[in-house]
Amino acid sequence: MTTQNIQIGIDLGTTNSEIAFNRNGSVEIVKNVLGDEYTPSVFGVNKAKNIEVGKPAYQKLYGEESQHYKAEVKRLMGTADTVHFSRLDKDMTAEEISAEILKSLKSDVLRKYPEANASAAVITVPAYFSTLQAEATKRAGELAGFKHVVLLQEPIAAAMAYGFNNAKNETWLIYDLGGGTFDIALISSQDGMLSVLGHNGDNFLGGKNFDWVIVDKIIVPKLLEQFALKDFSRANKDAAVQSMFAKLKRIAETAKIMLSQEAKTTLEIDIGKDDEQKDIYLTIDFSRKEFEKLIEPFITQTIDLTLDTIKEAGVKKTAVSKIILVGGPTQIPYVRERLEGALNIPIDSSVDPLTVVARGACIFASGQRVPQDLMEEKKERSNGTKEIVLHYEPMTAETESLVTGIIKDLEEDIDGYYVQIQSESGYYNSSKVKVKNGKFFDTLSLEQNKTNLFWIYLFDKKGNSIPLYPDSFSITHGLTIAGAPIPHTVGVSILDKGSLLSGVPVEKFDSFIEKGSILPAKKTKTYQTARKLVKNDTVNKLLIKVLEGDSEDPNNNDYVCELGIKGADLPHDLPEGTDIDVTISINESRELSVEYYISSVDISGNARATIRDEVIDTERIGRELNLQKVRLEKNKAVYSDEDKKKIEEEISTLETSLKNSGADEDEKRKANKQLKTLKTKMEKLEKGKEMPQLISDFNDKYQDTLSMVDNFSEIKSREKNLEHLEVLKKEGDKAITNNDKVLLARVNAQLFELGARIVLNTQQTLAYMFDKMSNGEEKFSNQQEAEYFIDKGRQAIKDNDPDELKRCVQNLMSLLSADSQRKISSNLAGITTK
Repeated sequence: MTTQNIQIGIDLGTTNSEIAFNRNGSVEIVKNVLGDEYTPSVFGVNKAKNIEVGKPAYQKLYGEESQHYKAEVKRLMGTADTVHFSRLDKDMTAEEISAEILKSLKSDVLRKYPEANASAAVITVPAYFSTLQAEATKRAGELAGFKHVVLLQEPIAAAMAYGFNNAKNETWLIYDLGGGTFDIALISSQDGMLSVLGHNGDNFLGGKNFDWVIVDKIIVPKLLEQFALKDFSRANKDAAVQSMFAKLKRIAETAKIMLSQEAKTTLEIDIGKDDEQKDIYLTIDFSRKEFEKLIEPFITQTIDLTLDTIKEAGVKKTAVSKIILVGGPTQIPYVRERLEGALNIPIDSSVDPLTVVARGACIFASGQRVPQDLMEEKKERSNGTKEIVLHYEPMTAETESLVTGIIKDLEEDIDGYYVQIQSESGYYNSSKVKVKNGKFFDTLSLEQNKTNLFWIYLFDKKGNSIPLYPDSFSITHGLTIAGAPIPHTVGVSILDKGSLLSGVPVEKFDSFIEKGSILPAKKTKTYQTARKLVKNDTVNKLLIKVLEGDSEDPNNNDYVCELGIKGADLPHDLPEGTDIDVTISINESRELSVEYYISSVDISGNARATIRDEVIDTERIGRELNLQKVRLEKNKAVYSDEDKKKIEEEISTLETSLKNSGADEDEKRKANKQLKTLKTKMEKLEKGKEMPQLISDFNDKYQDTLSMVDNFSEIKSREKNLEHLEVLKKEGDKAITNNDKVLLARVNAQLFELGARIVLNTQQTLAYMFDKMSNGEEKFSNQQEAEYFIDKGRQAIKDNDPDELKRCVQNLMSLLSADSQRKISSNLAGITTK
């Protein structure tokens, strides 16, 4: 049998992964060699230097060989972070590790069904994954040997699996709490069509957080009380300490699972010896009530995101029929209790939360065609086999479906040939359908809520059967998807013209494709170049920086990629203010492309310079966090007590992530995301204030900043600062006249930023330049002298000493080539509004 539809659906999870296979219209979760329906998402290398994946790797993850194994790599997708495997003497990216997990899953299918078409697959991703994370997942699939990969959002997959046999006109909440990520999606099922009404999520919230809070709050304090353990924390990179924490996490994970069934359990700690060579052994009684208290903030966070999703969609809670639970942690009784209490919406437990996503992915896959070129590669034709090209809808909510076909090499035949189409189940048998000039059509009857497999036969005028390729096809009756929405607004960073007039450049985020837009999507906007670009200049590129997020401040959004317009590509100098068209397009699998076109010189470009996320600097995160603390204290009068409490809790959580980031790349990424979320939340809260309060803030901030200009500005920068301040004053006055709260809140934020820069003696710019020079990528004329000023500069940042930092920056710049100096000084956005 040769099928034209994708047969494989995969849930590539943080903790566990599953694969489903569609065989003759029946979807099956394929078990691995150990007989399990799920495979732990763990990769490693054993003592014989052989790769291990799944349960064998999981069993060694928490033992003495833990440094040779890696779990939960999904949270690192799309980053430049690598994991070193000493037994292979190799650094591997998250997508390379994920590819090994996918290879293992694929081999499970081929072992049981050697005839399976494994050239294509549908792989699921969290709905709230970034563009870079989604693209990395697709690359992982390709590295695993899948030549065609389609991505599908996990909540949509779950909705398809649930709705396949429950196709009622209803609205559902898909509550997807996995091992490492959380998604919430509001899904409408109407007349066989699935639509996403709203969605939200957190890529750093899942069962892993529950495990670590048990370790941090219950186990570690007890150990420190009873044993000599110096510098015993997750931030300690020592291999022995890391091995101990790996064992503690497994103990916590086991307790979490036990407490879903029992009211209490015992944590048995046996992890080696302390600093005085005393055996570290103790038992801790741990109850479900204690566990629930620990995870309460996490569950509250998921409920807040759920309520926000319902509110933003404009849907009443009473209009939501049920909550469908997805992911292992949803089996925790407390999760269900809190959901029922907070939402008062019935919970439907009819689906297996561990396999529903893979099953839904496979159902969706049955409605996706394998590309024709891949079908050509696989075809096996005997002599006399005729090739047929079929056209039909592979997935439909209708009970009848039209199929048309062209049989090659029959175009000249006048009559006598006919085809017959028969369903595998016998539900439909066609009459003799005449083939005219090689073409035919028929209307098929479909069995509802199932994948209908059809066989197609060709006969000549004497009734002889002629082999066909392909000889079968399938049409799935059930739910179809109106389109997957994009989870984050995508746009570019541009220079604010008003700030250019003041001499203090400020970038802002200009949106292209709004959050919630249905994919595929494409848009073109016209900008102007922000500065002159000299022909043959190979250093000072005009940058087009693509970001995604919901903040007007580009720094609060996530990096996607950048394009650099180079002088080497120009026929002549490009003046400032030259028109430039920028086009961003995103396909159904979240792959993003960006192009520019400059009509005056007729040149274009679309080469993305990057495919992975930016490198995270924890020192920068610490500096910005301190600035947000000052901001909160300065504006505390405009925050409600509840909002202030939530902001303080987020600051505390961020500080914990920052503390643990030294030995855990995941915590570093988490801290960076938390900082951006914190800043965006504070921005929105401050924007939501009433106009009288905004006006009062404006007047206060203006006077404060004016005082800062007079008292703190250097002579040479005072004039520019005054010009910038007056631009902001005019913008603020205009906002007050027009009763524009959004503009006035933005002006207030810019006044705060200007004042902060002045007080810190433009430390933000200095810190940026210092970061660029101290990241190890620049070559200095005297490396030893450069290391001296780098060390002094880091100390100046810790001491909040702008004068010393400036001295270090100046000295470092003097040790760079002229080209490098220009590069560091010109890494701003290269475009501005027209």
